Amino acid sequence: GIAGYTMAMNHHKVNRILDIASKLSILSQSQYEASSKNEYEVGNARNNMYVAMGLDQNGSSDTYEVTFVVFPKEGGNVYLSSRNQSITHTLDSMGYPQERQGLYRVVNAD
Repeated sequence: GIAGYTMAMNHHKVNRILDIASKLSILSQSQYEASSKNEYEVGNARNNMYVAMGLDQNGSSDTYEVTFVVFPKEGGNVYLSSRNQSITHTLDSMGYPQERQGLYRVVNAD
């Protein structure tokens, strides 16, 4: 019924979020390797990458109700946070670990 439809839609939304996270990880790895690894340059490249992926400069998306956080120095690990409980419950059910003050690690580039 309705509960099954809602659950399926939440999984679909989270899968789209995970697709963006994977792309961010790949972009982060390539941009970090190409940069001088200067903090300002890395931060500026990360902000530009967020915008290129349709997010705001802080990695937030109103469409998906999440904020992406990329750590280029960690090889492109991508974390995300969300205040939407259906998203966090879906991430929990999919086995993604919650780390770093409520951030979910969704791409482990190690």
